[in-house]
Amino acid sequence: GAMGGCIRLNAGAFGSEMKDRLEAVRFMEPSGTVTELVRNEITMEYRRTSLPAGGAVLGARFMLEEGNPKEMEAVQNDILAKRKEKQPLSFPSAGSVFKRPPGGFAGSLIEEAGCKGLRIGDAMVSKKHANFIVNVHYATAEDILRLIDEVRDRVFHRFAVALELEIQLVGFSES
Repeated sequence: GAMGGCIRLNAGAFGSEMKDRLEAVRFMEPSGTVTELVRNEITMEYRRTSLPAGGAVLGARFMLEEGNPKEMEAVQNDILAKRKEKQPLSFPSAGSVFKRPPGGFAGSLIEEAGCKGLRIGDAMVSKKHANFIVNVHYATAEDILRLIDEVRDRVFHRFAVALELEIQLVGFSES
């Protein structure tokens, strides 16, 4: 599920995205038909792809570069250290909640709108990185959705910026 989600949303961090290395995807259409799509058959943009909704990524091939294993391990360790330093990994979350708005960062806007630490039920805007909503105990989906709406409202009223979800809601619709 994790790799399929990364491909479906063209996940990325630290200047790289899935589209940069993806070669082909084995995909099951909503009808149940399984096909293989090569990279140039898939439109991949910031946090979205042209893969049909309701289908599933079954597998993928990636283009990797050759390199010195020790240097590659050092780069990987550096990225993991940055992630650990900046992201709230000690609480369950769905990762970054909102897409990066033009000319800025969602986390900065959320923080400047006074939402860091804001809590509804057991869902809380992370005190470590404001673009993460964490589950501090037994948050419900309703808690999280209400918090998403509250954060969006506060950011819009303060900056006139409409935050767009990066996560995909399953079984719920956006309000």
